[in-house]
Amino acid sequence: MEISRGFRAPFKDAKWTGKVAIGVLVSAVPVLNVAVSGWGIEYVRLAATGQENQLPEWGNLGAHWVRGITFWFISILYYLPAIVIVIAFGVPGAALGAVQADGLSSPTAVLGSVLMGLFVALAYVLVVSLFVQAARCNYAVYGTFSSAFNIKEILSRVRMRPSAYILAWVATTMAVWGAGIVAGFVASIVGAVPCLGQLSLIVLFPLFWGFGLIVGMGANGVWGQYARHAYEDSWQGGSTAPIFEARAESPAPQVAGIRPPATVPPIPGTVGSADPSPAQSSGVSGLAGQAAVAAALSRAMAQPEPTPEPEPEPTPEPAGVRFELERVAGPGTIGERWILPNKPIHIGRGSDCLVSVADGKASRMHSVLTPRADGLQVEDLGSSNGTFVRGERLTGDAALAFDGDEVRVGDTVMVVHSIGQRGKAS
Repeated sequence: MEISRGFRAPFKDAKWTGKVAIGVLVSAVPVLNVAVSGWGIEYVRLAATGQENQLPEWGNLGAHWVRGITFWFISILYYLPAIVIVIAFGVPGAALGAVQADGLSSPTAVLGSVLMGLFVALAYVLVVSLFVQAARCNYAVYGTFSSAFNIKEILSRVRMRPSAYILAWVATTMAVWGAGIVAGFVASIVGAVPCLGQLSLIVLFPLFWGFGLIVGMGANGVWGQYARHAYEDSWQGGSTAPIFEARAESPAPQVAGIRPPATVPPIPGTVGSADPSPAQSSGVSGLAGQAAVAAALSRAMAQPEPTPEPEPEPTPEPAGVRFELERVAGPGTIGERWILPNKPIHIGRGSDCLVSVADGKASRMHSVLTPRADGLQVEDLGSSNGTFVRGERLTGDAALAFDGDEVRVGDTVMVVHSIGQRGKAS
């Protein structure tokens, strides 16, 4: 995990100054300022999905506020036991002091109990402060209140990358505390200037606040780097796929020629019926049982047969030509090849894609490739970083790639080869 990458990433957004300025303004408004916390949590999610170079937009301020106030309640619930611990130690001490006749030992007993409670509460707060960032990452990834308290899931993610988690915690803690010390030192120097010092602090206050926001977003970028590695199996279509792409998805494609089997109502009095007849329960013995079975069969034969739906005509395959992709640049094995079948296939980071690439800048379902007689049709599926054909980003319409053309998905560059029916290069 690259710590410096997380701190540098916010500056790669072309509009970072404007977004930070809006954050400063939002921070100055009481109650509304919790939206800044939600803004940071959203950036953790973006960084976890390889979009760390893009700070969240402020257009959806309401969603940021809801996310921030939700995590505020989550934090209260995590730290609330510290108050309970102090009370649990202080009340017995006060009760003990009340029954003691010695006036000197009474305050001593109360003070000792409270100090002991404070010591235990402080130890609890330190432990929770080590854990709460992992809960925050889980909440950023899954986006539900309960996910912040899924202790089993949170600890399993930390155990997957323990060194990365400790490194992220130490680096972000030192950065936030260091930023506070630097801001306090500068403020004390400027404030010591006679007359102009206080006025200068008023002018510099927004700059100090913006500096804190930038450091905080860098820390969120670092936690996004941790989540990107700790939740890697989920990004690649694991059993618990997080909601890392919150956008409207297109309906799932239907497989041509496959339909659910027709539901046939059970025949009363036969095997599979919800209400077996007495004849069936006794082995269908005797004339009564034979009559019941005959009547049931006659009713079944009298039912009209459903009209079969016409089978869809298969899509004609390109005659005499197939396509192959060869990886020539990017993460993964250079020279790796995929021979494409004569049907549409997906390319992306998901394990269910035929062309699956371990590329952090590729979306789970990034593009769809459709072989045609006149070329390989490439269509982007609304990916964050776009799909490029011959160096040009697709802007909505599909493009045709021909033999020797380059197709880029994230940082992965592949060359299209046309091959014969038997798979030999033409």
